[in-house]
Amino acid sequence: MLHDLGREEKAPLIDLSDQVMELVSVLRMIQRLLKNSHNSESVLNHIETIRCLGYRIEDVLETCAVEVAFMFQKNDERCIKKLLRRYFGVLNDGIGLKNISAKISDLEPEIKSFHEVFPDDDGMESIRGEEEPRLADRSVRWPRQMYPRGIEEHFVGMDQDLNQLISLIVEDQHHRVISVLGVKGLGKTTIARKVYNHPQVRRCFKAFAWVSLSQECQIGIVLQDILRQLGPGKVKEITEEQNMIQHLEEVQRQKSCFIVLDSIWEVDQWNHISSAFRIEGVGTKILLTTREADIADVGFSCKMRLLNEDEGWELLKKHAFPRKNAPDFGMLPKLGKEMVRKCGYLPLAICSVGRNLSGKISLSEWQMMNNDIAEYLQKDHHDEAAETLSHILDSSYDQLPYYLKQCFLYLGIFREDEDIDAEDLIFLWMAEGMVSPVDPKKEGTMIDAAEYYLKELAFSGMLRVLVDEFSATRRFKLCCLHNRARELSLYQAEKEDFRLKVLDFSDGKQPMLDTSTLSDGTRRLVIHFNKQVNSWTHDLFATDHLRSLLVLNSDRKYVDIPLRISDFVKFKLLRVLHFVRCKFEGRKLPKGIDKLVNLRHFGLLYCDLDELPPSISNLKNLNVLNVRVYDTAQISIPNVFSQMILLKHLRLPHYSDREQTNKLKLGDLLELETLVGFNCLIHDLSSLSNLKKLRHLVPHVYSNDSLTSILKFVMYYGARIRTNLCIEHKCNFTSPEGVAILEEVLMCPNLHGLTLSMVLIYKFPDCGMHFSSELTQLKLIGCKIKEDPMEALGKFLNLRKLCLGLPNLEEWRVDEGAMCNLSALTIKRCPKLQKIPDGLISISTLKNLEIELAPEALADDQEAEYRQKFAFVHSFILRKLDPFNASVIGANDMQVIFGKYQEWRESAVARYLEVIVFYFSLFGKMQKGFGLDANFEAE
Repeated sequence: MLHDLGREEKAPLIDLSDQVMELVSVLRMIQRLLKNSHNSESVLNHIETIRCLGYRIEDVLETCAVEVAFMFQKNDERCIKKLLRRYFGVLNDGIGLKNISAKISDLEPEIKSFHEVFPDDDGMESIRGEEEPRLADRSVRWPRQMYPRGIEEHFVGMDQDLNQLISLIVEDQHHRVISVLGVKGLGKTTIARKVYNHPQVRRCFKAFAWVSLSQECQIGIVLQDILRQLGPGKVKEITEEQNMIQHLEEVQRQKSCFIVLDSIWEVDQWNHISSAFRIEGVGTKILLTTREADIADVGFSCKMRLLNEDEGWELLKKHAFPRKNAPDFGMLPKLGKEMVRKCGYLPLAICSVGRNLSGKISLSEWQMMNNDIAEYLQKDHHDEAAETLSHILDSSYDQLPYYLKQCFLYLGIFREDEDIDAEDLIFLWMAEGMVSPVDPKKEGTMIDAAEYYLKELAFSGMLRVLVDEFSATRRFKLCCLHNRARELSLYQAEKEDFRLKVLDFSDGKQPMLDTSTLSDGTRRLVIHFNKQVNSWTHDLFATDHLRSLLVLNSDRKYVDIPLRISDFVKFKLLRVLHFVRCKFEGRKLPKGIDKLVNLRHFGLLYCDLDELPPSISNLKNLNVLNVRVYDTAQISIPNVFSQMILLKHLRLPHYSDREQTNKLKLGDLLELETLVGFNCLIHDLSSLSNLKKLRHLVPHVYSNDSLTSILKFVMYYGARIRTNLCIEHKCNFTSPEGVAILEEVLMCPNLHGLTLSMVLIYKFPDCGMHFSSELTQLKLIGCKIKEDPMEALGKFLNLRKLCLGLPNLEEWRVDEGAMCNLSALTIKRCPKLQKIPDGLISISTLKNLEIELAPEALADDQEAEYRQKFAFVHSFILRKLDPFNASVIGANDMQVIFGKYQEWRESAVARYLEVIVFYFSLFGKMQKGFGLDANFEAE
């Protein structure tokens, strides 16, 4: 993708030189040409040359930016203006500057040729307006495939129109052609489907045909398709239009026919098609749908109307709550009807919004949709539900807007059917410049825009997404490419010169990785490993083109990345550096990473290292720092974030519970939107108040005082921050004061997720109806609660996910109506629990159930009975509790502990052997009787 050099990080360069301004201007023009290339034959004829020129200009401009960034690091800021003047004025200031000036000179002939073909923006506008090739000159295009027996749609507010159409078609003998007139989105195709499949209509006619027309379809193809549906025969052999008309007339004389012509665009289309249906004395009826009044006048016209407010609300509910009744109380009906009004009472828009609201029941989610609805409806989200995946993949890519095409091509870096973390993907898109900046005058962030892209790709059928209905900080959990979608992505990436290289070391393969691998101007290099490759002995070679490097290990074992692999400073234009499950030599980062001043995204996911060096502060342009490691107790994070002021998304590892005297300060990160892993023992609490753009927060607190401070912050900044609060074991709620603090937490209106881990609680507060309506996720892990908390938990009406690990829980009674929106329940490490509550059966929303019971509480016949009772649950996991794992230590913790034990054991054995060798050696020296003292000291 060609990055917009006019954005914030490049803005200082634009005023430096006429040369730079000219390059930026040409690059922007190239971007506009590529976005509209499908409308211009002249652009398509020069597409490869245009792309290559764009890439070369981008290289020069980003190299220029990197050189200036190095100057900022090496020189005092007071000399910057002088340096910049010299940068473009004097050519003997350094080899790097000479090279850049030479590259700009090399580009001048190509830019001159480019301007000769595309003189200016006015010329480009004329190119956009060029007449498209005639239909006869195009390759044959079949009609837009629409399926009359598709998935049943919700039918609201059109019963009267349906009855009128049925009457006209079945009973009326005067009108052979009936037209349904209305603007896009009124439900013309929906009602036509109802008519087509209605029992009265099916009984009345002997042959049926349904054809949907596109603006570019050929009439001969349409007639051939109708003939094929109406009767058997060798249709493909009939190619002449006149012969088709004769055969259609013959079919109509033999049997009564009902034909639906969906979406006629022009009168000429109807005039050509109708020539086959003009014979008298036959029982043919034609139903057509159109947006044009002139076309509708060819028959009896039925004009569709907009829905009223009640009908619109009913339709919205059917899509937003497909499996249950919608709540008709509180603010949801009011918000819903307001959205219906904003949709203009148009069924298509209402259905689109309703599908987007499916699975969302919290007031904040509905309010957010209500606020964003105008922007949301700017795009056409309609996608016929009956279209097959094959057809979608064959036809949808060309219909994607330019920005979605780029995002789709990027998905080729992942393996087929691989689960892709949605948040990681969004961060990568943003670092690559594929997500458009959000208008500062409007609410919302680039994450919101990227999630919108995900929804659009999913809606187009190019991608499967898993909605994270339980998360307090994100809307999507995972996404995955369809089987054929990755093939399409890689094919289009090569066709459109996306410059993506994927190296796969799976199954013992050893693909070549040398200078020839990257000699084609590769922009993105992705290296995949699996469990059959435990080490990497290859080397990377310098390239001036590489922007993204991803090293992805799909196995749980580390891949060794030796320090000698490369000096990363060679990749000076790198924007994305992403490691997954990598083990670095000496547990140190490879050399040169701190020199990548152009880096936007740095990911260290589940990697083995012990520190981030202080020199990480050199990455001034970093927007995303994503650090998730296994050995979190020992990793060291330097206190240098105040120098990385462009950070927007910061994911820190979960530290240990050891308090740090020199607290890490985050107060200068004024652009920060995501903060995960904030630890009150490590980070400065006062920093939070400066983070005005913060939207997602996951803090860990270890004391009642820090909890109170965090709570004040969350309450003060209102609903703009989605907070998932983790209360750790050092907090104490055994006193009346402690219980009061916990009660305040549970009533906090802006809290979306809460985890209580191994805390002491005298009594779980019962706040009645005052529990936070925004709290959708609650975890009680290893908490010792003196009094039974279950009655109070039943009053969390909006709770969707509940995880229980209570060592003292013996019995749980679920009253009718309790936790009426619960979707996922996990019960683990509750060794005293005797049975699964019968009342859970009454929770119709329950989808996922995972329960461990003590062996004595789960006999074989009892297990079969439970499985029969909860057969309605989509996923039901029931197992016997392992006594070894019955403690409050989680399974993941056990894996970490076991891993540490293995490391300790290996180390202990090694040391033990060293001691034995030493003493044997010493014993030998004592026997020989010489050099004992000197050698002992040396040892």
